[in-house]
Amino acid sequence: MIKQHTESIGIDLKGRVNSMKLAERNMLQPVFEAIVNSIQAIEDAKISDGKIEIKIYRDPILEFGDSEPSIPSVQDFTVIDNGIGFDDENYNSFKRAYSTHKSERGGKGIGRFLWLKAFSDVKIESTYLKDDEVFQRDFKFNLFQDDGINVSSERKVDVTSLRVTKVILYGYKEPYKSRCPKKLETIAIRIIEHYLIYFLSKNCPIIVLADEEKEINLNTKFHEMTFTNSFTEQFQIKNIDFKITLLKWFEHEENTYNRISLCADHREVENFNINKILHDLNVKIYYEVNI
Repeated sequence: MIKQHTESIGIDLKGRVNSMKLAERNMLQPVFEAIVNSIQAIEDAKISDGKIEIKIYRDPILEFGDSEPSIPSVQDFTVIDNGIGFDDENYNSFKRAYSTHKSERGGKGIGRFLWLKAFSDVKIESTYLKDDEVFQRDFKFNLFQDDGINVSSERKVDVTSLRVTKVILYGYKEPYKSRCPKKLETIAIRIIEHYLIYFLSKNCPIIVLADEEKEINLNTKFHEMTFTNSFTEQFQIKNIDFKITLLKWFEHEENTYNRISLCADHREVENFNINKILHDLNVKIYYEVNI
């Protein structure tokens, strides 16, 4: 039996989304929000074989005569994980406008609103366990109607069904679409940069980025970029153990500042420009090789 209905997010959703600020340079932030949700869902599932797939879908390729076709713009993203899923607890949290469900992890309960800032429509398909049975919940999240959550359904499925959640972000809006990198490699590096603390963890799930033509294992990519360019040392302050990791990061296509990230419980708590405490490091550092 399928239960199908429309539910409300509990606020003036259009007004909330319109009032949110999202700089063009942060065009991937809504995608990052979906990825971190997947990471946390895998943590909640307490599994050792966690996997996240990030799929990119592009505009149709336009060819003119014998000219070399350019890389089409990104139109949609899909983020897939095998985490705990949208069970009743997580779904009810999703419906609360300013949920504190993930406050201990630094969550502010507003990340999903960024999806609607940058995308026209969001569809969620999630298979999860409830009372030792397998259920699937599907719903849409958009601004097409005031209620926000559109056509929510839940049904029991075959017990052999795999636990999987898909968050599909449809219809990249301007100006974010035009600012989004087109090269898969560039998007891969941006994701790795944003989640450095997770990639440094031995518990990091497998994260794969793919489009119609190519697939990049981000864990492997991170290892290739850092295994000869990192240094780690442990130390104590007042009998409290700390670990510092220095990464030489050469891959960013734009000038960026030298950053310190303060992390606890495998998460970034705060980051700031290292120039605030070491004033001589206010420029890009160049690596010199003597041959």
